Amino acid sequence: GPLEHMVREAALRDPRIRYLGFPSDEELLALYSQADVLVNPHSVSHTSARYLFPSKLIEYLATGTPVVSTCSTPGVAENYGNIASVMKTDSPVELAEQILRLARMTSSQRRTLGAIARNFVLEHKTWRTQADRIAEFITRIVVIPRSGTS
Repeated sequence: GPLEHMVREAALRDPRIRYLGFPSDEELLALYSQADVLVNPHSVSHTSARYLFPSKLIEYLATGTPVVSTCSTPGVAENYGNIASVMKTDSPVELAEQILRLARMTSSQRRTLGAIARNFVLEHKTWRTQADRIAEFITRIVVIPRSGTS
């Protein structure tokens, strides 16, 4: 985006930062699998925050890698708070605390947490399960008249 030059400059100054551009899907999945923690930060105070759909959060949870995410709506904490580290604010201090909390876990504990999150997504957030929920909703509210009746 418009801040790419800043990221590139930061990567030149700090060896911990690597600018990878736009990796292919395969490269991205490999990067996800190498990570100990995935971080999904965004502003919680920006006006549009309450309208965000948590697609990136769901994508991250599906990888089986523990996730730290900000909470733009009460629904994020309500639906994902037991399978992700959902931050109450978007403060750098809280972000660091959440990452450190996960870093203090053993790799086995992180794998277990990630597996629970992945199973949740595969059980409740697939295209099929969402389509089933929509179909159920529609059948509850739409009354189809029987043929031959007026």
